[in-house]
Amino acid sequence: MRGALDGENRVMAGSNAVEIRMVRRLGAGPRRCSLPDGYSMRWYRDGDKETWQRIQEDTGAYDPVAPDLFDLEFGESFESLAERQLFVEDSSGAAVGTATAWVTASDRASGIGRLHWVAVSPAHQRRGIGSYLTEAACWRLRELGVDSAYLTTGSENVAAVQLYLSLGFSPEVDSQAEVSAWRTLAESLEPCFRVQLEGFAV
Repeated sequence: MRGALDGENRVMAGSNAVEIRMVRRLGAGPRRCSLPDGYSMRWYRDGDKETWQRIQEDTGAYDPVAPDLFDLEFGESFESLAERQLFVEDSSGAAVGTATAWVTASDRASGIGRLHWVAVSPAHQRRGIGSYLTEAACWRLRELGVDSAYLTTGSENVAAVQLYLSLGFSPEVDSQAEVSAWRTLAESLEPCFRVQLEGFAV
């Protein structure tokens, strides 16, 4: 899941992971998910640059997370984040997860948007927050006028891949390196997810 769920421009700590791409047709719309009791969702607001950075760093999945990463990723589109970048807060009001529904002009023309930089702080993982963020961002992508979503993640991120497979994403393979990465990854997946890969060129 880049940043524990998704993202790019980072190197997975101590690994030789291959970046893999997954896609999903949005169809009639993503499924509706609920947050656990005590959690709530909000959109980006002024000052969230530091909040986003902290969540990405909290995951510890990538090293390093560049200090200017937020600016590099979103610096020309701050005005759009209030409608595209989600945060989940715990009962104390602290943000513990984030995801971004990212659509460029060329993406819109081709009908596909990006599920981007999904991350959940470790203390709050395995509570359905990653699923909620993914589905909420996919809803926003659909509202922004695209009918498919894609994401990238590291090939060693087994938990992320299983989450995305469970939510209807499937592999998109463009190179032999990706084929090899998926074959290696499949050995670590739970059997139900290995079955989902049958029929794909992996």
